[in-house]
Amino acid sequence: MSSTIKFMGYRCQLKWSQYPDGQPCLQLWSATDGPILTASVNLPEYLLSPDQILVKNYAENQGILEVLEAARIVKRLDRVKSGQEQADLCQILS
Repeated sequence: MSSTIKFMGYRCQLKWSQYPDGQPCLQLWSATDGPILTASVNLPEYLLSPDQILVKNYAENQGILEVLEAARIVKRLDRVKSGQEQADLCQILS
């Protein structure tokens, strides 16, 4: 699964992989600047279906959820506890 979006002034390629426990991992990479950020967060205590991902939309990632939703990459379903913050439980659309 591959797509390009713009975030924080960078044109980014989406790179999908998996965390060691099998949960999906989504990173944004710039062709010229390398890795920009990891959009997902791994919370092994939450069992996800194969079409779900936890998005980190706080701290340095603030605003990434809105960009991913506008690009029709994910759709927010709920929020879950992630330390002192909350991650967004999302359905992967594309």
